[in-house]
Amino acid sequence: MKEIRREQHYAVSLNGVLTEINDAQILNEDFFCPHCGCRMLKRCGKIRRWHFAHDWRNATDEQKKCSYESYLHAYAKIRFKEWFENREQIIVEYNQSMICSNYKTCKWRYNREEIQCKKEVPRKFNIKEVLNKCEVEKEVNVNGERFRPDLLWYNKDKPQSCIFIEIKVTHGCTDKKEDSNNRIIEFEICSEEDVERIISEDITESDTVRFYGFKTEKVTDKKQFNPIDLYKFQLFQSGKGRICTCKCHNANYRKKSSIFEITAIANRSFDRPIFYTASIAKAHELGYPVLNCLLCKYRKRNDDGTPYCEKREVDVKVESEAINCENYLYDEKRRKRFLESFKRFEHWSPELWKKNSN
Repeated sequence: MKEIRREQHYAVSLNGVLTEINDAQILNEDFFCPHCGCRMLKRCGKIRRWHFAHDWRNATDEQKKCSYESYLHAYAKIRFKEWFENREQIIVEYNQSMICSNYKTCKWRYNREEIQCKKEVPRKFNIKEVLNKCEVEKEVNVNGERFRPDLLWYNKDKPQSCIFIEIKVTHGCTDKKEDSNNRIIEFEICSEEDVERIISEDITESDTVRFYGFKTEKVTDKKQFNPIDLYKFQLFQSGKGRICTCKCHNANYRKKSSIFEITAIANRSFDRPIFYTASIAKAHELGYPVLNCLLCKYRKRNDDGTPYCEKREVDVKVESEAINCENYLYDEKRRKRFLESFKRFEHWSPELWKKNSN
């Protein structure tokens, strides 16, 4: 927290006009404290910077309690009101989180941190295009709750579009206001210079400028985000299986003729053949009618790695040849070995779908 400056360089005229000491010095009229109303003396010497000081000679007991913090708070309210009323545009900037429409239910987003299912997008808008009124400490009723912000920026034709302006010198926004879901901008100030800096710039969230109640998250079309690549194993009633690829956006699409599917994130730790063999073994374990050369005792490999059938002494062109093979002999050990491969991609959230379960 910065040290709060103690000199008062602004006062209000009898007509309530906020005036800086350099302008007030040439005017032959009285000026008053914007908080307590005490008459102010002009201190325009040659050593210190010109400033106002309370004239305690005729001050009331209540006025004598006036502090610099109270003055600063009252001065800021008047200055911010002038700023709002005299500016054609007041720009507010903040970051809005754009979230994939599947974000809350998508199981795939938990697996890879580099996948962008949520991104920050800077948002900028001109408050004066919507709000055109400003009042100091105007009481407002929102959903049955009464609030009195330091300043209320509003449009009488759109009462729900109001923004509370809170000025923190020593005390910040109350919990009640923070939890109210009203849009609030809180400015933390320690000096008159802080106020002047705020009104000279766009309103951007920082350590001393805080936003409450703004809709900082927006659900948007899932196609705007980088999709996750997925493998999908599909098993058909004939016992034939196949591997296809898809994106997280359409992971829930089902082939009408398939009876069982396994979906997992396409990852470098396993490739399509490994995923295929593991899925075949998993489907068989779950009781599906899998007939595949991969699970046959007679399936072997040539020296060059190509599969062949030891029983028929021919190369295996497609694994689904087992569907019509009278020599097919199921090998439990082989299936268990392939199931070990399934563990390699269990970390990537394999999703099992059964046709009869829907």
